[in-house]
Amino acid sequence: MIVDILTESHGLSGFIVSGVRKSKPQMSPVIFTPGYQISVVFYERDPHHLWRIKEASIEQQLDRTPFDIIRGNTALCMCEVIKKVVHPYDPNPSLYHFLASYFRALDQENKTGNLFLHFLTNLSMELGFGPKEADADGPVFFDLQSGHFLVEEPAHPMVMNPEVSSLLQEVLNIGLDGLASISMDRARRQQLTDGLIDYIRYHSHVTQEIRSYELLKRIW
Repeated sequence: MIVDILTESHGLSGFIVSGVRKSKPQMSPVIFTPGYQISVVFYERDPHHLWRIKEASIEQQLDRTPFDIIRGNTALCMCEVIKKVVHPYDPNPSLYHFLASYFRALDQENKTGNLFLHFLTNLSMELGFGPKEADADGPVFFDLQSGHFLVEEPAHPMVMNPEVSSLLQEVLNIGLDGLASISMDRARRQQLTDGLIDYIRYHSHVTQEIRSYELLKRIW
């Protein structure tokens, strides 16, 4: 089995896990469930080659994510976004701890849709292209290309309408502990999530779709 793991010391790295399909595997494939924070011992090679895992164990158990279809697919989607936007073998301890904190929160938070929005918004900040604060009061348009809130609608189509832009401002101004206070219907949540994924893909120069997001939308 081949897995991608975001490590604190080596960044996003590819690994080979041997023997997981045996009747009594040395390492259970459950260990590599998206969202788990794990401890690994591996044989290090030159970067850009797959490394072989010698030992692996779960460092922090999750109580709800592995057994909840929406949480599990949200974790999978978070992993795919990270895999698409992060350069392999580029250590980034700050990003590692950022992601770990959101996986812990996902296991506890009841409004998982709001948490995913908060994750995407703050990931853009972590990567250095977060939305800029609005300079004006009243209705504004969020420009996905410039990252600014604008009073006038830009000529290009990469823009959020004022209602969705207002929800983005709410997400920007609240912490993880306040997610339950944000209220939006399924259609608005999907519009905002669509926009944030497009925003991250645009500024990360990612051309591929986030495939797991299409599944997540169907089960929300």
